[in-house]
Amino acid sequence: MKAIVFRTYFLNDFPEAIELLASDRIDVTPMIGKVLPLDGFADGLQLLEKQPEKYFKILLSPLG
Repeated sequence: MKAIVFRTYFLNDFPEAIELLASDRIDVTPMIGKVLPLDGFADGLQLLEKQPEKYFKILLSPLG
């Protein structure tokens, strides 16, 4: 049986998240499971779907 994972974010969550990131009050490194180039978006979605227990977040980098 395949697990279904839902991820929900609300618009009012973003200002606080941005402020926390900008102030370096939290370390997000442990949450990032993989870094892919921007053109790896489809691959990233597949990883999140197929292995949600391994990939909590995948970072898309414009630098490749």
